[in-house]
Amino acid sequence: MSLDQQKNDLLRQKTELELLWAKIKKIPPLERRQFLESEAFKVHSHDIGDELKMLADKKGGEVNRVVQLKAKAPRGTRKDILEQIAQTFGLTTKQVDNMWQAYRRFEAEEIT
Repeated sequence: MSLDQQKNDLLRQKTELELLWAKIKKIPPLERRQFLESEAFKVHSHDIGDELKMLADKKGGEVNRVVQLKAKAPRGTRKDILEQIAQTFGLTTKQVDNMWQAYRRFEAEEIT
């Protein structure tokens, strides 16, 4: 089952979750930390809670805030991320890729 199908199944009930998530996704990544400290985030979080409670009431159970969808990221996602970071910070994609790989090696060393 594709990621889009899983999301549609999850949100088949009439809710405003998709609309609420879409609004958040429009916030540029560099401005998200500031958003998390704002009053707007508190309102957003409350709205999400209300929608989840409504879904739980309809389903007769509990709806978890953490949604796990078992689908791989679309092909080319890593490349898109590298390009976005490179453009944002004025680097080449190769430089960003090298830093990403170095970070992954660093994380692996910390575990052992």
